[in-house]
Amino acid sequence: MLESLLRIAALTRKELLAVLKDRRARNALLLPPILQCLLFGYAATYDLNHVPYVVLDRSHSIASQDLLSRFDGTALFERVAEVRTQQEVRDYINDRRALLAVEIPDDFARRLEKGAADVQIIADGRNSNTAGTALGYAQSVVDSFNGNWLADQLARLQVRYR
Repeated sequence: MLESLLRIAALTRKELLAVLKDRRARNALLLPPILQCLLFGYAATYDLNHVPYVVLDRSHSIASQDLLSRFDGTALFERVAEVRTQQEVRDYINDRRALLAVEIPDDFARRLEKGAADVQIIADGRNSNTAGTALGYAQSVVDSFNGNWLADQLARLQVRYR
């Protein structure tokens, strides 16, 4: 095994020396990565500036409106539609009119009062990097809502027991 690795190392060294001796090959090997590092370091960014989303709010409660207002309150998210069915959600995402869909179940407020409620965020996964970044931003909005909701509930409990 060690003998095979030594042969591969020797062959790699020989080929590298041959490429580095030839000026054209050396330029073709070294210039593209250097240019890419310089250009992409300043031009390429993975930040999102605009995330169109649709809403399927089955709850229509004050809590769901509060959550959605947090999405709308950011400069990042733009609500493009309020839909009524899963098929409409699919259509918006398949037609690339929306990157995300926020689905709030009908028992959202009741479950939230009991301690935990689910919200479904559906992302267009055709570009996984963009979808992952958008989901991260959506998660931060939901986390902010959860923190404020919990603080409000604790404040209400303190007022009740004083």
